[in-house]
Amino acid sequence: MLIGVAGGGNVASGDGLVFQPMIGAEYKINESFGIQTSFGKIKALNGNLDTMLMDIGFSYKFKTID
Repeated sequence: MLIGVAGGGNVASGDGLVFQPMIGAEYKINESFGIQTSFGKIKALNGNLDTMLMDIGFSYKFKTID
């Protein structure tokens, strides 16, 4: 859950306060690489902004020297 401010670019966020609940998962291809996806919604508390979101990304885990 993200809560913050938004605005500019004619985004209908009202006074600027928005929240963004998301849920997601990661599929590990191997020890270093993975694919992530998440779904959610962004909504303005006092404005017309109300839309669904989908994120897709790749992850890489760096290794440390022992």
